[in-house]
Formats: sequence, C-alpha cells, structure tokens
Amino acid sequence: MKHLNRFLCASASLVALAAPAGAQTAPAAAPETAAVDQSNDIVVSARRREERLLDVPKTVNAVTSDDLRKNEIQKFEDIAAIVPGITLQNSGNGLVQNATIRGVSFDVDSGLPNPTVQFYLNDANIQPNWVFQSLYDIGQIEVLRGPQGTLRGRSAPSGSITVTTRKPDLYKWGGFVDETAETGNGERKETGALNVPIIKGKLAVRLAATMDDNENNAVHTVNPALYPTRPFNRTWGERASVRAEPIDTIEINLVYQHLVNRSQDNLQTESICLIDPSQPCGSGPVINAGDRLSTVNGQRFVYQNEDIYNGRFDWHVLGQKLSYVGQYALQHLSDEEPQDGADWFNSAANNTPPNSFFAGVANPYQKIAVVRSQFQSHEIRLANESRIANIFDYVVGYNTVDEETDVAVQTGGDYPHSVLPGVLAATVAGFPPSDIGRNGSIEISYFGNVTAHPTAKLEISGGARYIIDKQTNEPGPFYTNILGQTNSLVRASHTIWTASASYHFAPDLMGYVNAGSSFRNGAINAGLEDQPESYGAAPLTALPQFYNIKPETSTSYEVGVKSQWFNHRLTVDLDYYHQDFHNFQYISPDYIFFLDTNGSRSFLIPPVALGTENVPAKVDGVEGDFNYRFAQDGYFGGSFSYADGRITGNTQVPCTGNIAALQAAAGANSNIIVNTCPGGPTSNTPRFSASLHSDYAHRLTDRITGVVRGQLSYFGASPNNPAASPYDKQNAYALLNLYAGIRAPDSAWELTLFVKNVTNNATRLQTYGGNINASTGEGVPAGYGGPFGPPNAGGPIFSNYAYITTPPPREFGVTLHYAFGSR
Repeated sequence: MKHLNRFLCASASLVALAAPAGAQTAPAAAPETAAVDQSNDIVVSARRREERLLDVPKTVNAVTSDDLRKNEIQKFEDIAAIVPGITLQNSGNGLVQNATIRGVSFDVDSGLPNPTVQFYLNDANIQPNWVFQSLYDIGQIEVLRGPQGTLRGRSAPSGSITVTTRKPDLYKWGGFVDETAETGNGERKETGALNVPIIKGKLAVRLAATMDDNENNAVHTVNPALYPTRPFNRTWGERASVRAEPIDTIEINLVYQHLVNRSQDNLQTESICLIDPSQPCGSGPVINAGDRLSTVNGQRFVYQNEDIYNGRFDWHVLGQKLSYVGQYALQHLSDEEPQDGADWFNSAANNTPPNSFFAGVANPYQKIAVVRSQFQSHEIRLANESRIANIFDYVVGYNTVDEETDVAVQTGGDYPHSVLPGVLAATVAGFPPSDIGRNGSIEISYFGNVTAHPTAKLEISGGARYIIDKQTNEPGPFYTNILGQTNSLVRASHTIWTASASYHFAPDLMGYVNAGSSFRNGAINAGLEDQPESYGAAPLTALPQFYNIKPETSTSYEVGVKSQWFNHRLTVDLDYYHQDFHNFQYISPDYIFFLDTNGSRSFLIPPVALGTENVPAKVDGVEGDFNYRFAQDGYFGGSFSYADGRITGNTQVPCTGNIAALQAAAGANSNIIVNTCPGGPTSNTPRFSASLHSDYAHRLTDRITGVVRGQLSYFGASPNNPAASPYDKQNAYALLNLYAGIRAPDSAWELTLFVKNVTNNATRLQTYGGNINASTGEGVPAGYGGPFGPPNAGGPIFSNYAYITTPPPREFGVTLHYAFGSR
C-alpha cells in the first residue's frame, strides 16, 4: 500500500503539470474528437496487405494499442478476457504456453512438433514463450481464426496470433510513460518509449523499456517458516527499433529485444474433500480455492534470459514489392520445481524413516531443468502493389523455419534425488542426472495466392503452400546408454490450400464463404518413452498408437457476414464454421494409469508420456461481435464464441480410470494395459465464452475529460469429458473490471483508477487430475504417510489435496499515462 499511496501523490502532481500542456497542444476551438472518423473502420494486415477489417473474408479480431491501454492489459494471457473463444495459458515455468482457438487444444509438453495456433512477431514466425513473457509498446495484435498457412508462414489448423510492435516515426519526436500500481498481486509496472527522428524522413529510432514487479500468482505457503520469501515475478525488458527509408523505394525496419525474468511462486492447492465430498479431509488444514494457499513442500524458481533480432526489408519496384522478413531468437532458461507435492518428506509427525530424514528441511526434493532454445525464420515474398489488368492481386514466396531445443535435467520425478536414504536408495541406483537431449525442427515451404476482382463487388481468392517438414530427436547420454534410445527422424511433405469468395451487397455489407486445409507433421515420442522404462516396465513401443504419432490434416469451411449500419455507428459481424480432422493429434487432458507387462504394478504417468494418439474429430462453431457508438464519445459492444469440438466414430481414448479395475482386467495378460473411455471433446476449455464492454467520455472542462469504462467477461462451464478426471469439472464464471478516470482532450495524459475482478471471483479453473502425489518412484513400502495424506498401501504417496488454478485476485489499481509528440 505504501507504493500505491506514494504513486497516487506523484500522479496527482504530474496531472497538475500535464493538464496545461495538454490544453496548449489541442486547438482551442476544435472539438476533442475532430480527428475521429465517423466510421469504426480498423485496418488489419491479415492477408499481408493493409485493408479494412470489413473487407477481409475471414474472422479476425484486432486488439489495438488503445484497447490494451484502456483495459489495463498487463499480461499477454489477459487478452483472452477481451477476445472470446481464445484461451491463453501460461504455466509460469517459462516452458509451457498454450493457446486454444475454436475448441482445439495444444500442450507444449505433448511432444508434438507444431501447435494448433501459430504466433508471429512483426510478421515473422515465433514460438509462444517469447510472446507471453512481456507485453509493452505494442501497435496491434490480430487474432486470425481458422486454418492459416497459405499466406502466413506456417500451417496451423485453428488460427494464428500476430503481434506488431510500434514502429519509429520518421518525422516527429515523441514518446510516452505509463506507471501502474496495483494491490492484490502488488504489481508495480513502468513502461515507456522515446521516438527520435535522426534524419527527418529518412532515419528514426524508437527505444522502449518495461519493468514489472509483482507477486506472481499471489499464492502463499502453509509452511512460512520454511519458505519466508513471498512469491514474486520480476521482468526487465528493452527494445530498440530502427526504421530507415534512404530512398523512396526502400524501407528497412530492424528490431532488437532483450528480456530478463526471475520468478518464484507456490503451486496452489485445495483440499480434495471440497472437490469430492466422498473423500476425507484428512489431518491437514482444510483449504479452499479462495484461500490461495499451497501445501507443497518446495517452491518453483524460474530464470529466463532471451534475445530477439527481427528485421524486414521492402523494395518497391515497377509496381511490385519484394520483401524479406527474418527473425532469430535465443533463450536460456532454468526451471526448478518441487517434486514433493504431497509434502511427504517434510513430515515431523511420522518419525519412522524415511520421513524423519527430511523433517523441517526446505526444498529436499526438486527437479531442475536447464533449457537452451534457438529459433530462426526467413521469408522472401513478392507481391503486386498496382493491380494487374485492374483485376488481379498476387503474392508468392518462400519460407523456412528452423528451431532447436536442448534440455538437461539434473534431477527428476522418475529417479529421486541422490540424497534419499534408506529404503529409497535402490530406486536411485543407476539413475544419474540426465541429459534429455536435443529436439529440432526444420520446415521449408513454397506458397502462392491469387485474388481476382472481376467486378467492383465480387472478390475470388485462392492459394496453396507446399510444405516439407523434418522433426529430429537426439537423446542425451542417459537415454542412449541406459534406456537404449536412438536418434529419430520424422519427415513429411504436404500441400495445403485456401479458397474464398466475397460479395459486397452494399458498400458496408459483405457476405463471404471460405474453405481451407491444414497440416501438422507427426512425431515419435522417443524422448518420453523413458517414463515406463525407468520403472522397469516395457517401452512405449509396445503401444504404437501412443509412440508413433501420424501427421494430421483438416479441412475447414466458413460462411459469414460483415456489416456497418446507421452511418457506420453500428458494426455487426457473424460467422459459422465447420472443420473435419483426419488423424487429429489428441492429447489426453489428465493423468493416466497403466500396468506393466505382468500386471503386478501400477504407475501414474503424465499425459505427455502416454496420452497422445491419432483420432477422427470435428468442430462446429458460431462467432459474432457488435459495436455501437451511442454518442460521439460513447461505445458499447460485445462478442461471443461457441465451439463444439468432439472426437467422432465411437473412438476410445486413454483416460485416468481405476487401478483396481485395471489390475482385475489384466490378470496374466502380458501386454501393457491402459484404461480407455469413449472419446469426448477435443478440448477441456469452455465451449461458450462472451464479453461485453463499454466506454464513455464526457468533457468536464476545457482541459479535462472524464472517462468511465467497463468490461464483463463470461466463461462457460467446461464440457463433460469422459477422458478427464471427474475433479477437472470447471463451473461457469464471470469477471467484471471497472475503470474511471480523467484525461486531456487530446489524450496526451490520462489518470485511471480501476478494479479488476470486482467480485473477487476464485472459481476453481483446473485440478490437474485429483490427489497430488509425491514423485518418490515405486520403492516405498506400505505404511508410510505424510501429514497431509493417509499412509500409503505401497507405491505412490498421495496427499489429501489437489493442484488447482484460479483467476487472479481482486486488484485495485491506478495508472498514469503521459504522452507527447508522435507518441
């Protein structure tokens, strides 16, 4: 609170200084909205050309820099609150960031090479972890729904998300400073930029930076004596952009971005008896989601250091434009995560070995991963700028993406830390720290697209991309020497296509139809096959449906309408789509039990190891949005998305199941047994989501304008999924954010007070598969238990708690925005 109070005082002083300056820069007689067009037109580059959103025959959501500022979007994943139908998940470990659009999920940990949603930074391919870590000085974010790939760099079945940073202004000095302070998660964030024209009209530089310090997930521990340090997340980011136009026909844009992040958090838990009343609460404290507490013995520590080099060269010649877009990114990351989720090793109550060895000891059992990732992409394309024969537009090009990841694990859940004593020593024998190895991907593609305008109202477009994709896996010494794994190579080629037709029934009324295909290469789960082998069971090659994942293809169809009414005061868009998948790369949403070759022992295996297989699937959905300007400075709008993705053909998929039932069914069976369930949805995310927003400004004086805003986001209940744990049922919930403030008539400064999650909603979002276990291996005899769980019956140690996540807590905050010149 002391930071907030100090900032409020500083803000008031700065506003007093800024108000006269803002009044001087605005023409006295001109209304404050004189520069505002009477239309709601937004310009996007969804088809690699700048055009009105109304003219693009596909569903595109544009989030402008003003949208980000007005809604106090501080984290990339918060964009989901203002763009329905998109789920953005950041695990907090720096490694796993997932995006879901149109009801199809993806898990980075699945071992699959390509996501369902592709990301772009300044028009160049990028991995999602580089985008999620920080959000500042952004020009526009575009969410493109449906198959992408004939115009965008990589094939993606569900969509793409493009992030564009602010370009330098060649003519004007300018810049801005934003200061935000919040309670709830204790955030303090400073962001600013400075634009400097070096040679007017020829060369300019833009420098931007951000510093963000907050309490991470705001979850605290039940063991403060062992872990007195509060959770934190500290990010420092700097970006330098250079724009040069030495002659009229050449434009060069170069961007360098550096980011450092250090974080520590506690993994949130809830008493299993509150999730499943049939289970006992146990001897530990009863904890609900709203308590935001953790019973885990240990904390997660993450360190990231990343650099991005981005460049674009455009040459305008003879009515054509030749472009090169390239990007190189390098990331170093270390992640230390607790493996004693059941708080078993910290038991002071049970004084029999091995528990007493770790009584009162912090961080006895951690997994440490060290990751080095590098990513580069290059694209050359040629497009017309003057329409050929007044009818045709075209673009052709070549694209390549090369990514490589090296991973080393010092300790892991399958082979406990070498200090484990006594009865656990046998589990450790022969399992030194492991080098997982290197995963690589190289994709080369050639593409072309032609658009015809036979009449002023009719447009017909079609394109294709030929893809050559290679996925490699080079296991490290641990996997080659102990588990006998060898290098693997998966190579595939495929051609994808798109086609669309649109017709303007009136200048502001367009109907369209489009179709397209997608492709994702397969994979061999060689890097994951150690899960059962490290316990002495048969390798996953005995289950080829999980080991050898085939390439996936899909075909999508969409019909929609875009319109503006009442002199452009009302915008209404609506679309329906259908998508069929062949060999859909399904990922089990929860943990899976399987039995070894003689059915005598059971193991709890993460879905990344045994939950990926090819199944038939399809998705049907409806999306819509509207925006109405009820006054010159008043807007009201909303949007919704419904996506029904499901596995078809009565297909069985792996699911958690019951150990006792599996053992009874196995008998003397010599095969690995996996529990299966009827196929359900393609994603565990809500089928329906919607948002409503409002914004109203009123002139209070000649120098001050009052502003009020509101944002209501609704997320439906998760679908019934037979393959998911019964604990993973998410209820519907809504989040309300309110904003009020004052600003200069020309928006040169603005002071905003806000409340996020007004009702302090703490809905349980995900449980990650029921009771937490301690990753102790399988050598623990019966009778041992910790303070938070019953004595085990031999095998895994379980607690009376489950991992969960919740929305961020209620936050009160204030932001001061000050801008000058070109801003």
